[in-house]
Amino acid sequence: SCALPIWFPRIFRAEVVIPRERSRSTLPILFSVVILDLIGFGIVMLALPFYAEEFGFSGTTLGLIFASYAGAQFVFAPFWGRLSDRVGRRPVLLISTLGMGLSLLGLGLAEGLVGVFAARISGGFFAANLGVASAYIADVTGEEERTRWMGVLGACFGIGFVLGPLIAILLQPLSESLMPGRAAALPILVAAGLAALNFIWAVFSLREPEDRDVGEPAEAGNRWALLRDPEIRRLCAAFLIYSLAVTQLEIIFAFFMMKRFAYDLVAVGWIFVGMAILMGGVQGGAMKVLAARFGERNLIVAGALICCF
Repeated sequence: SCALPIWFPRIFRAEVVIPRERSRSTLPILFSVVILDLIGFGIVMLALPFYAEEFGFSGTTLGLIFASYAGAQFVFAPFWGRLSDRVGRRPVLLISTLGMGLSLLGLGLAEGLVGVFAARISGGFFAANLGVASAYIADVTGEEERTRWMGVLGACFGIGFVLGPLIAILLQPLSESLMPGRAAALPILVAAGLAALNFIWAVFSLREPEDRDVGEPAEAGNRWALLRDPEIRRLCAAFLIYSLAVTQLEIIFAFFMMKRFAYDLVAVGWIFVGMAILMGGVQGGAMKVLAARFGERNLIVAGALICCF
């Protein structure tokens, strides 16, 4: 059953469930939903700096636009997680996919700064797919195979970040002819269309797991208790600093290349594609071999040094 209000559209309800022994067969459907979502994210990551340039926004404004999305995601992600525990994974995945598509449509049709900010904040509000997808995997897999399937979810990032910029590159000649002066808007509108197709695909294909792991009541408190361990605190601090640096690069890289080297969307897009392929290869296969050969601590130190250069 589903605790959504009685007036809520039937397609969002979690009434259709699948037994756990057959639930793994739905994982390819779940991964396809996630990949389509990440393709849209990859398109926006590449196109948004050029979109901001067409509006005449500064680098500071671009940073605030990205921060508004991340801030909304940070605030509302726990809400979507708790809601999926209560009403089901499928309804939340459908709602977030539909909401993301509408926010991308609003972004592509925005006429000024207020519209861009409103679209990105609403996009952050609906950015629940990845967290709920992780919970879905936990619901339908046993502990002995969960890590492997979580690794497949991580591989979806690489696929999305390769195909997203590649689609934006292929659209660029058409963008310049159809939308002169607003060429970067077309890839964003295509991302909105992909989200709409993703929603339709999920409506007819995605099913609710039979069991949902809603966690222990004291789980959040246990997470805070983990930080009492100095090793975990240092690891979390290192990851936070690394994330700040990488996020800065992702946000400002295209803007920097545009301003300093006069690169267009196609040139920056190919760099993004190359980065995504290399990252996917390292994380998808080489990391296991390197960790066994050199050790995890040495890889962390070496990775940090390489990022500096």
